[in-house]
Amino acid sequence: MKKEYKILFLVAILIFSAMLIYKYFHPTDNRFCDDLIIGKTKEDIVKLYGTFDLEDENKCAYNVGTYTDGIFGDEVTYYYVIYFKDLKAYKIELKERYPRGL
Repeated sequence: MKKEYKILFLVAILIFSAMLIYKYFHPTDNRFCDDLIIGKTKEDIVKLYGTFDLEDENKCAYNVGTYTDGIFGDEVTYYYVIYFKDLKAYKIELKERYPRGL
């Protein structure tokens, strides 16, 4: 009986550790690995994750989801925005976009 609790405890620790490691490598959004994106060109990122939903000269974005926000029920779309400098990705952030723009 005591051995079963030890095994259960070790399994719980392993699961918790795996969750922490996963969150470490996916801090912005769970679908995108920030470490794989930083330093890559737009073409490399498109090969990994597909075409961008929004694209500009110095930034590109993937749609993460649309949610109803606040008391007034405004729909807010969240984007995983990748910023580029010298044709390489250097910064990533999660931004919300109202119908006006990114």
